[in-house]
Amino acid sequence: MTFFKRMFSADFRRAVAAEAAGDYSEAARAYALAGEHAKVAEMHLLRAERASSPEARLQELRAAVRWADPEDPDGKAARRRIARALFLWAKNAGVVSDGDRQVVREAAALFAEAGDHSGAGECHEFIGDELQAAESYQRAGDLERLEAVLQREEVRRRHKHRVTDAFEEYRLQLAGGERDQALAAIRVAVEEAGDGDKSGYRRQLEQLEARLLADGKVTLRSGGKDVVYAGTFPLSLGRESICHVVLRDAGISRRHCEVVLSGASFALRDLHSKNGSTLGGVPIAPGGTLPLDGEGELGVGEHCGMRFRTRGDLLELEVTRGLDRGMHILASAKPFPIGGVTELGFTDGRPRLSVRGGHGLHLNGVHAGGGVQLLHGDVVEVGAVKIEVL
Repeated sequence: MTFFKRMFSADFRRAVAAEAAGDYSEAARAYALAGEHAKVAEMHLLRAERASSPEARLQELRAAVRWADPEDPDGKAARRRIARALFLWAKNAGVVSDGDRQVVREAAALFAEAGDHSGAGECHEFIGDELQAAESYQRAGDLERLEAVLQREEVRRRHKHRVTDAFEEYRLQLAGGERDQALAAIRVAVEEAGDGDKSGYRRQLEQLEARLLADGKVTLRSGGKDVVYAGTFPLSLGRESICHVVLRDAGISRRHCEVVLSGASFALRDLHSKNGSTLGGVPIAPGGTLPLDGEGELGVGEHCGMRFRTRGDLLELEVTRGLDRGMHILASAKPFPIGGVTELGFTDGRPRLSVRGGHGLHLNGVHAGGGVQLLHGDVVEVGAVKIEVL
């Protein structure tokens, strides 16, 4: 609109007056009627500065875009201002969602349309889109920023490869039964992963840690029978969950008694339990020890009774009275033969199942090597023998 047309336009004069009075809504309507689209965009920018919430501010900025014609010099200048305001809005928001990232992309597009490729590069760089940032800086002829972005992208690419390789190593070792190596690999992935991926790898780590067995005992089900295998001494009995043999009867202390191994000889030691321990009906003095030889009966607290039998370096226990009646426990410092085709041993408290006689071993339905470190929930099949880890 020419100067003279503006002077004779009632809408334009009304718009100028409303703007001077600070009524930007009325000014925007009047400028629109007068055909001054760039000024309408400017009014929305001014309204955005007064907005009562971030959401209202964003709404006004997006409304301003619709009135800023990229083919008009004034509209192009308005778009550059809108782009800067959108970028500032995203910075204040902290870019915590996909919607926030979309706002930054809108700002980048507006900068590019206005011919400000450096501004577009800043936006792409802010949300971590290094390749788009490099392209924008190249168009702007900003070689220093271009080189810095490309260097960061190369570092990021190598970093991502390390994370990917660590996670693949975790998957292979987990499926193959080498769980300590899987644990080490997923910890690398957690440490190296970016903020956006870290939580996913951390969940994998927490799930693996929850399934780990490292306290020198494991409960296996084979042939319809559940057996607790313990390979660490002293062998603790009590109500506490960290005991090797957990007994639930009332009157049993948290750590009630323990079986100790001296050479090839077993003995039962009371741990100053509240309701005492007995061997063959004879009370054991608080803190005292009596040898376990051959076969006999143990009393643990008031209600729990156990039958024991020693065979060389193997101790067998069976709960005969109490809530856990029927529980079977095998304890030895040496490996246990299971099913005639496998052998169970403990290394640093971790149970490991090995194959005898060249049989093939399947772990959770996948062929594995000759030995696997066991986790809660594993299913191991060797020939016709099926072993579940409880």
